[in-house]
Amino acid sequence: LQNSSEAYILQNPQAPRGQVRLSFVVTDSGELVDFKAINKSESPIFEEAVRIIKSGDYWEPGLRNGQLVADKVSVSVDFK
Repeated sequence: LQNSSEAYILQNPQAPRGQVRLSFVVTDSGELVDFKAINKSESPIFEEAVRIIKSGDYWEPGLRNGQLVADKVSVSVDFK
């Protein structure tokens, strides 16, 4: 996440800066859904944070009692 956010700022030097905190759900099949902004909801960097997360590595669903389950995740992405 850090490398991608740094690359975005280098390519877009006039872009807003700051920390984006967001939550989303990793479904039992590993799909990322239901993105919600904890802060900066109207900011272009929120949309960029969502894009970075969706295009990044695979996210593992939760595991409870030996079964894959949907799991809510909260993360922060820094745009410096």
